[in-house]
Amino acid sequence: MCITKKVTPKPTTQYDFSGNQANVLSVAINLPLQHRVSFLAEQMSPDNLLLAFANFIGMANSVSENTFLAVEQILVECGVTHPDRLSGANLPTLTGALNGYELSQGISQKRTCKGCAYRKGTPANQSLITTTDASYCIDSYEDFHCHEKLDDNGQPVKLCAGHVQHKKHDEAAIKKAILAIGSEV
Repeated sequence: MCITKKVTPKPTTQYDFSGNQANVLSVAINLPLQHRVSFLAEQMSPDNLLLAFANFIGMANSVSENTFLAVEQILVECGVTHPDRLSGANLPTLTGALNGYELSQGISQKRTCKGCAYRKGTPANQSLITTTDASYCIDSYEDFHCHEKLDDNGQPVKLCAGHVQHKKHDEAAIKKAILAIGSEV
């Protein structure tokens, strides 16, 4: 049994909702997307909605940081790991999720593994570390491997299906550009 002590780290508070913004957003986050937009448009002026969105980003960043702190506290207090080993924990972040969304565009989600960095919404797709690695491999024309299928030594045994799809899209775009240039000459 694990008993946690209450530790209060310095909170990240780069948000300050005004009026009823927090109340409106707390209703909106529980609505399906098709109703969320019309609800927000009815409840807030465009300027108020923009301010609420900016504050919501600050709150989302705070939630990400606090999630890391909570996981760290639980793992350390339960004796699972030492605090020094958590400095590079690979957890989802808002920036990672935005990077991951871009990675997932144009990728057949059905052809990726369930935990793929190119599959919208997975922890790997929302991790800043993983999405940065995948983007680096794209930009440097390096291979990115699937982390679901590993050999006995814990090493990946095949290329990431999402990365392979992305490379094929890039190759097709390059060929199309070359053909377009050739037809202009």
